[in-house]
Amino acid sequence: MVFNYKDKEITLKFSFRSDMLFEDAVGHTFTAQNESEWLQYLFCTLIALTKDETLKFDDFLDWISENPTVFYDFI
Repeated sequence: MVFNYKDKEITLKFSFRSDMLFEDAVGHTFTAQNESEWLQYLFCTLIALTKDETLKFDDFLDWISENPTVFYDFI
């Protein structure tokens, strides 16, 4: 899956880095049990793939609210 985030083309793919970022952020492994976890995992995946640790979760939530198809395609 390819999408644009802040003028960057991102190709979503599996990454151990995203798993580690998620586990570090929330304190447990990804279980896909609720929307909050999915959003946090997508955010961690975005950081892992871009290696941009300056991204803010609030900015991401604003962006994903305007681009919900990216979220649903990710799931």
